[in-house]
Amino acid sequence: MTFLVANLDSAATPLSRTLQQTHGERHATNDPNLKIGLAWHILLRPAGKIVWHNGGTGGYRSFIGFDPARRVGVIVLCNNGDENVDDIGFHLLDETFPLSLRGNGTPRSRWTR
Repeated sequence: MTFLVANLDSAATPLSRTLQQTHGERHATNDPNLKIGLAWHILLRPAGKIVWHNGGTGGYRSFIGFDPARRVGVIVLCNNGDENVDDIGFHLLDETFPLSLRGNGTPRSRWTR
């Protein structure tokens, strides 16, 4: 939580200015709505951007994301490595993102409404 708060608040810690610089777009991807920052993915949405990262290892999955304009963030942790928690994180940040209802692990496009 401390790391998320530091990324949201530009005055919270001495490192906040440096953390803010990691949120800038550094590289493009094949998706025009998705950019890469420094260790962050940046999703461009009509309502603003979502800065996020995810990961998983050894049966665990995680998602951290935030909307810098609204200063809202979320961390999702899961101890079932077969589940993708990205849709939960995106939905908490922007309710127009659907929650995945598929139990068979079939991926859906994360950028659709």
